[in-house]
Amino acid sequence: ILSGLVGSEMCIRDSYNRSVAFAVSVGKVRMCIENRGYYKMYKTVVFDLDGTLLNTLTDLADAGNRLCRKYGWPTHERQAYRYFVGNGIPKLVERLAPADQRTPAVLEAALADFKRDYGQHLRDTTAPYPGIPEMLAKLKANGVQLAVFSNKADALAKEVVKDYFGTQYFTIVRGQMTGVAPKPCLLYTSPSPRDQR
Repeated sequence: ILSGLVGSEMCIRDSYNRSVAFAVSVGKVRMCIENRGYYKMYKTVVFDLDGTLLNTLTDLADAGNRLCRKYGWPTHERQAYRYFVGNGIPKLVERLAPADQRTPAVLEAALADFKRDYGQHLRDTTAPYPGIPEMLAKLKANGVQLAVFSNKADALAKEVVKDYFGTQYFTIVRGQMTGVAPKPCLLYTSPSPRDQR
C-alpha cells in the first residue's frame, strides 16, 4: 500500500534516466517497484490519494484557514497541515477547532462549510507529483493492477481521480464511506522475500 509521503521514502527518476522508481515505507512494509524487474513481484498496487498521487496540501490548507477565519479560530502555517490531514475531512475540521469549540453542533456546521468551500477550490493548485503519471503508465503497461483507497469522501475521490488521471489506470477507486472503516483498516501488503534481504 503506497501511502502518504510524510515520513516515507520516495524516489522517482524521469524518463531521461531510463528508469522510473517508487519506494515507500509504510509501517514495517517496504515496497520497491521499478521498471527493471521489481514490478514483476507485484500484481496489484493500492495507492493513497492525497499526499501520494496528488499534492493537495495547499488547497486543503487554504480552505482550512478560510474556515478558521470564518469561525474566529487560530489559523495555521501551510506546513502544519501535514499533521492535520490524512484521516478524512471530518477529522481535519475537528483538529482545526479549538477544544472548547468541539461541540457536535459546531463541528457539523463547520464541516458543511468546509466541504462547500473546499469543493469550490480543490483544483486551485492541486496537481500530481512530478513523475506520477509516467509511473502509473509504466506500471499499467507492465500488467500491474492499480487501485486507489483514500480517506477523501468516496464520490469526491472518484471525481478527483478521474479529473487528474482519467479512467485508464485504476481498476478501483474507493474513498471514505459511511459505515465503512477508513484506511488503513483491513489492508496489508506483504513484501516479497527479495525485499526482506
